[in-house]
Parts: sequence; structure tokens; C-alpha cells
Amino acid sequence: MNALVKSIKAEQDYILRDAVRATPEEYPQLCRIFADIKRRNPCGKRLTLMVGKSDSSGLAIRRSPHTGVILIDRKDASLMTEQEIRFLVGHEHGHFDAWREFENRTAAPDHEHLPRPLQGLFSRISSEIYADLAGVDECRSTFVAGEYLSAGDHGMERIYNNPLDPLPEKVYGDLELAVRIQALGLLAKSEYFYELIGSELFGYGKWQMTAEEYFERMDHLFDPYMNFTDEDGRALGAFIAGALFIAGCKVGDVRWHRELDRLADFGDPVELLSYASKDQAYDRILSVADRVRNISHPLKHIAWDAVWDLTYREWDDADEGEKFDDFIDYVDGRDKTAA
Repeated sequence: MNALVKSIKAEQDYILRDAVRATPEEYPQLCRIFADIKRRNPCGKRLTLMVGKSDSSGLAIRRSPHTGVILIDRKDASLMTEQEIRFLVGHEHGHFDAWREFENRTAAPDHEHLPRPLQGLFSRISSEIYADLAGVDECRSTFVAGEYLSAGDHGMERIYNNPLDPLPEKVYGDLELAVRIQALGLLAKSEYFYELIGSELFGYGKWQMTAEEYFERMDHLFDPYMNFTDEDGRALGAFIAGALFIAGCKVGDVRWHRELDRLADFGDPVELLSYASKDQAYDRILSVADRVRNISHPLKHIAWDAVWDLTYREWDDADEGEKFDDFIDYVDGRDKTAA
């Protein structure tokens, strides 16, 4: 087993560390829906349904070439309606179908020419949209899917109801979710949606579109986010890696699997985290500050959130945390004393 496979398995073991197999006695509705989906849509892998702690409502985890796990977050497992469960389990099951399709492809992906950070972003969101379509197919309602994903967020609900409008900058940090909501909004207002649920087409006037038009729009959904260079990616990678190193992130420490996955979009985490000291990491962040400051792109906001949301919570040393807080204000060009 090579080092990469060992690392992936260690991360999976960490995610599943307190998970248990879902039983019909404890989770009757969840198990019934899971069995129904497996029976109607076999994905070619032996899947196990588990309940445990997850950063999202559900996760699809490939354990081997022939096995996989669908993990449902324990706190959500008993709170969802039947349609919500069908969307969530259908979504996670859809990932296995998508992976099988991608594995069988021989042609190079269309976005191979993009800078590496955009390749990762494009692949991740495309995979989620593919899985969302599978979830909608199970729950028979884009409205249920849209409401479940937006979770009462009025900004996301507006994007769902106006899917052709540009995404506002304030949702850049949630770009993946916002684009998925946008895609569901297009689906809800398309002829494809009505074909999917077997209802008659009526009442949407200018919003009406065929399945072909829907997927053509999907092909261009990412166009506004393609203005990003390799130099921008290297600068943001250095910024994220420097921050993670200062916070104590080390390659091989599975507690940092989410942060390392995010960093991997920008290059090899081993190389990006190769600092001899925190001072060296501070200097590296400072060296890319001007470029980072001038990037106008969702990936900048995502990188910023990666530092604040995923890193700041790990500080053990309050003095070091305050030092980094002041430093980031300086890098970002903000004057704290001006307020």
C-alpha cells in the first residue's frame, strides 16, 4: 500500500471513528429508503449505511475498488422528512454512480487546460451537481432539494428563485453551495424537471426550457469563474499553507484532513507546508500579500474562509493567535485603528 493510499485510508478511518452501522430497529425509515435506492439503482459496489459524526449531513466514502460507505450525520438522521432522506441518500448514492462514470472515461476532461485550483473547484462542484440530480431523481422535487440545501438562508433562496442572476460576492465563501442552488433553480424552471416528476408542463412562460437547453446552460455555469491564473493559484496556495503551518498543521496528521484536502487544490501539500519556522511562513505570506490583495475571484474568498473558518479554531496559543490576527489585518490592507 503506497503512502497516498495509506493517508486516504487514515483520513477515512478518522471520519468513521465513532460511526456505527445503521440498523432498521434504530433507523427504520433511513434503512428502508437506502435499501430501496440500492435495489433500483445498483452502482456496482457493496455499500454500507452508517450513522456518525460528519461536517455535512452526509458523505460518500470509497473504501476500496468494490466497497463504499454512505455516512449520515447522527444529528440529522432522525430529523429529516422522507423526501429529505430520499434526496440526501440519493445524492450520496449518486456520487458512486458519478465516480463509476468518470473511471470509465478514456478522454481527457474538458477543463484539463485550467489552472490547477480551478480544476479542483470545477471537478468538485460538477461532482456535487451530478449527485444533486441523482438526489432530485429520488425525492422527485427540486423544491425539496433547494429548501434542504439552502436551510432557510434567504440569500440562497433568492439564488434558487433567480438562477440566471450572477452570484453576489457575499456568497463567494459558499461558492460550491451557491452554484448548486443555482443549478437546482435552473432545473426547477426547466422542462426537464417536469419530465422527471412525470407532471404536465405549465405556468413558467419565459423560464421554460428543454432538457438540452438545461444542460447547455449547465456547461456555461462556471464561465464567470474562469478568470484565474496559475500565478493567482500559487499566491493563494502560499497564503493558505503559511496560515495552516502557523496554526500547527502537519502533513500526515489526519485531524487536518479537511484543510489538507482544500490545500491540495493548489499543489502538493508536502511542498507547500515545507517551512522551517513560523517566521518563515509569515515572511512567505507577506511576499504574496500584494497579489492576494488584488485578486478579484471567488477562490480568494474561499481561501480567506479556509484560513479563518478551518484554521483559527485550532489555535492553542492565544498570543500566537492574536499575532496572526493582526498580521492578516495588515496583509489584507485593513487598518484596525481607523474604525
